[in-house]
Amino acid sequence: MSSIEVGRDSIQRRIVRGFFATTGLALLLTATALFTTAFFQFQQVTNKNLLVLARVIGGNTQASLLFNDEQAAEETLRALKAEESIEAAIVYAADGSIFARYVRPDVVDFRLPREISFEPEWSREHIDLASKIMMGEEEIGTVFIRSDTKEVTIFLYKSIAIVVSVLLISLFLCWIGATRLRNQITSPLERLVRGSASMASGDLSTQVDVRSEDEMGVLARAFNAMVLSLRELVARVGENTRYVAQAAEQLSSSSVSMREEAERQEHAVEETAESIERITSSMHAVNASVEALSESAAETESAAIEMDSSIVETSSHIDDLSEIIDTTASSVVEMTSGIREIARSADILNQSTASTAGALELLSDSVRQVESNARESHSLSDETAHKAGLGMSAVHETVEGMEKIQDSFKGIESVISNLSDKSESIGEVVKVIESVVEQTNLLALNAAIISSQAGEHGRAFSVVADEVRSLAERTAASTREIAGLIESVQDGVLNAVSAMEEGATRVERGVELSNEAGRILREIGESSQQSARWAKEIVEATRGQATDIGQVGIAMQQVKETATQLNRGTHEQDSASAEITRGVERMRHLGLEVKNAAQAQRRESAMIRRSVEGVAARIKEILRETQDQSKRADQIQEALEVFREVTIQTTRRAEQASETVADLSAHAQGLEAEIGRFRL
Repeated sequence: MSSIEVGRDSIQRRIVRGFFATTGLALLLTATALFTTAFFQFQQVTNKNLLVLARVIGGNTQASLLFNDEQAAEETLRALKAEESIEAAIVYAADGSIFARYVRPDVVDFRLPREISFEPEWSREHIDLASKIMMGEEEIGTVFIRSDTKEVTIFLYKSIAIVVSVLLISLFLCWIGATRLRNQITSPLERLVRGSASMASGDLSTQVDVRSEDEMGVLARAFNAMVLSLRELVARVGENTRYVAQAAEQLSSSSVSMREEAERQEHAVEETAESIERITSSMHAVNASVEALSESAAETESAAIEMDSSIVETSSHIDDLSEIIDTTASSVVEMTSGIREIARSADILNQSTASTAGALELLSDSVRQVESNARESHSLSDETAHKAGLGMSAVHETVEGMEKIQDSFKGIESVISNLSDKSESIGEVVKVIESVVEQTNLLALNAAIISSQAGEHGRAFSVVADEVRSLAERTAASTREIAGLIESVQDGVLNAVSAMEEGATRVERGVELSNEAGRILREIGESSQQSARWAKEIVEATRGQATDIGQVGIAMQQVKETATQLNRGTHEQDSASAEITRGVERMRHLGLEVKNAAQAQRRESAMIRRSVEGVAARIKEILRETQDQSKRADQIQEALEVFREVTIQTTRRAEQASETVADLSAHAQGLEAEIGRFRL
């Protein structure tokens, strides 16, 4: 507890000294004035009395001067013995010589004045005064009187005694008045001083008991009112200090959480930026893949068109082959009938050579026709097999293209699925950011309320809270914009997923149809190869028959010898021709099947072409969507850059808010410590 000590120069002593000094000085000045006035009056009276006495002596000695009666003049001067204050008296004649003189007996050393002055001359020991003795207008002599200052000294002593007595009495009265004044002034002041000391030491429960109605009473009541107001103020300040301390703690925790939320937000923004960058790169990759897919689709579309035209051409060739097969079948039938005729002719060979020669000629023509037809059938079969191989290559390329398209669709589907997942994760991150922004806004609002309650100390924090709230509102706007862009991206992703699913279904159908077309073309190729082998065998057989028939004319002489062999050969040839007929029938059936398969493949190739065209159109739409998504991803990335800057500013403001809150907490703790010194 601090104490207030009164120094040596207290108000009480200064009041007493001032009162005594003022009163004493006033009394001294008054006494001096009175003494001076009395002394001046006494001096004037003395001068007047001496002048009257000198004139009286002059009047009494006038006759003596006229008659030169020195004895009479001395008798007149001896009458001055009755005046004890007169030391000497001299009467001068007109010529300045001493006419008569008187010296008091107790005066031992009397000296004449060097000069006679007609004005009173006061000295320490005596008073000199001269007066002229006139007879009418003529000066007949001079009277000189010297008086001692005994009466003056007595007057002075009496005056000094009176003044000192008056001063002492006045000072005593002043002491009594000062004591009473001290009791009336300094006692309330001492109580006020003690109350002030108690208040300064922290005791606000003190009261000053002064019941007077003067200025001291007003001062005491004002002091008590001030103590009461100060007590209420300290109580309110203490309560507000505790509230400010609690609010500072809440603000500290809020600022910490806000800084953590800002860091989380910054981390989320970084992750979102990385995700957006990955999405952007994925978008660019998807865009490149879709562009490649578009090119591949265009190539596939052209390949499908070529395949369709090739299938149309193959179908026309198959129609031609079918006609050729029909012709070959007719020729084979004719050949079979000819062979049978040969067999019958061989049977009757022995009967008629002429019939044999004619039959041989007919057989030679038939064999040549069969050879020609077989050769043409072989050529057509080779061409059919070659066309089937080209169709197989085209179908194989179509299948590979479809498989590539399917793989690309699968890759695009996985990328778009990943993009959908990333979009959903970005949506979750945006929701987290929105919640963080809402919490930041609430914290900023709470900080603004607390800073307004904190008054002057919270003004700086109010600015920070307003800035944080402004940043939170900007962040919320950016978040809403990002959310809108994310929704657009998600809608585009859903459309792309739907389009990709539809395209994948169509591609799978195209792959199945291409595989079916390949299978049918393989069968066509195999049938064509079989037809070619059969046609080759027919060509070889007919070539052999033509050779044999060529040798028939040469070996006509041996006909009889070889008739039996020819008969046997013709029967065998009849069996072979039956086999050929059956093979040709099978080839014709196969030709019909190939024709039907070619027509089905033609229809399916048309469907494949339409599907490929639809896929190409969808791929173009996907390309436009992916390009649009790439642009939106770039916009999102730019918005995220702004959002990142806002988040960095939010983090910086949160750190400034933390520093301000720490400073406010320190001031609140110091204020609480200072308030704790007071006792209410």
